[in-house]
Amino acid sequence: MKLLHVLIPQNEHSFYTLYVFGSYGSKHDVAGGTDFEFPPASLLVLYYTYPAHRRAYVVRFTDDGTTVLPGLSAPVKKIICVYASKVDKLKKALSYIGEHYFSPLKLSDLFYIRLERLLLRKGKLDYAALKNLCETYKQETI
Repeated sequence: MKLLHVLIPQNEHSFYTLYVFGSYGSKHDVAGGTDFEFPPASLLVLYYTYPAHRRAYVVRFTDDGTTVLPGLSAPVKKIICVYASKVDKLKKALSYIGEHYFSPLKLSDLFYIRLERLLLRKGKLDYAALKNLCETYKQETI
C-alpha cells in the first residue's frame, strides 16, 4: 500500500510554509521538518504561504493524481484551489461545516467543487448558502 508523505518544512529552511488538514496515519520528525503519512483516498486541505501570496488546495490522494505540489511525495488529484482572501473564507467554511454538520474530510469531490463556487463570490462568506449546501449533502455522510 502506497502512502502519501507530506513534509512540513522548518521555516528557516524553506521559501514557503505549509499547513495540512487531514486524517494522517503517522507523523515523524525528519531532517528539514515533519513528515506526515496519509493513506490512499485521503482528502487533504493544504495551506501554502509564500512571501508574496497565499494558496489553499483541496486535494485527494489517488493513483491517477496529476498535480505536483511542494512538500508532497506523489502527485495528487486537485479538487479546488483558492488564493488570497479566499483562503480565509475556506478556513471559515471548513470550521463552520465541522462545527455544525459533519467532518469536512468525509465529503465528496463534488461538494468541494460547489463550495468553491461559494468561495469565489465577492464579499464575505454566505453562511445561508453554505448551510443550504450542507443540507443538500447531509444524507451523503450518514
